[in-house]
Amino acid sequence: MKLSTLTRIGLLTCVGAALPSLFGCLDHPLKPVEYDKAQEEQETVDLAVNKDVDILFVIDNSGSMGEEQGTLAANFSKFIEVLERPKVKANYRIGVTTTDNGNPQCNGTTPEGGKLRLTSCRSRESEFTFTGTNPQTVKFDEACASVCPDTLANLDTIPTSTEDDPEPKSRAWIESIEGKTNLPDGVSTTQAFQCFGPQGINGCGFESQLESMWKSLQLMEVSGSPNFGFRRKNAILSVVIVTDEADCSLDPDYGTIFDPNGNRVFWSDPNSNFPTSAVCWNAGVKCEGGPGTYTSCDPVNKDVDGNEGVPDDQAVLFPLSKYIDLLQTIENDKQSRVPG
Repeated sequence: MKLSTLTRIGLLTCVGAALPSLFGCLDHPLKPVEYDKAQEEQETVDLAVNKDVDILFVIDNSGSMGEEQGTLAANFSKFIEVLERPKVKANYRIGVTTTDNGNPQCNGTTPEGGKLRLTSCRSRESEFTFTGTNPQTVKFDEACASVCPDTLANLDTIPTSTEDDPEPKSRAWIESIEGKTNLPDGVSTTQAFQCFGPQGINGCGFESQLESMWKSLQLMEVSGSPNFGFRRKNAILSVVIVTDEADCSLDPDYGTIFDPNGNRVFWSDPNSNFPTSAVCWNAGVKCEGGPGTYTSCDPVNKDVDGNEGVPDDQAVLFPLSKYIDLLQTIENDKQSRVPG
């Protein structure tokens, strides 16, 4: 897993806003590397190439994501083509969760809280209706029916075992190991993702991309969780966040920042009846310059009164260090293992 600095701002440029570009990048040809060598004695060195990769998709299921989910599903074949190229032949697992981790303003949703979710979008038509607009926004045809046939409405995985659980069970992820999938005969991994990937648009509009990722990775170590056993000890870990909003990973101890009876310090309009997603941006980002165009924006800890640079335990949004530390711990553990 390659680890780069995470920022809440960086999420705005993730897959949700640039899916065609993402998959276009995957079409670049592999370039051979030429070496010059000089040696007196011929030696043979065996290199172990790690082809195992575990891919976690954290997909935004809020009201504005219908088009993006449909685009992701429609273009997913390009992603799979890269994994299955003769020169790659990856042994991969693909799991999906949502950005819904709950929020004081989202009492009507059913948060996944990082749990892997593997049900056909054809069986969840009601989830592709967003009632927060007038008229209602309906995206079932665009995000699901256009890419997932009705014949796959009850699609499920066939039982397999894992490193941690030798008993064959239907798992909450797609996998292809040495060319063998955990899908019914005649169903490709691309077809499966086109049905499993679309998550609907009735999730919480205050998206917790980072906290959902964190919880999902933690649940992979919890026996009885649908996530258990997904992450293999020696596999490369990749996390793909598909979203069109800034992160809003709220520390529940500070839920009052959304309360109309609170101080409204992060509200874009303190006179409004309801908070907007601007609360999430204002509570976790500091920008220089402006108004209008800003010269820079960076993540920052803020307390309930808007004070900046406070200790992690006073930050209303969970600090980025929480997520960086987890990913770095996973990376360090993988690097300490000897292949073979």
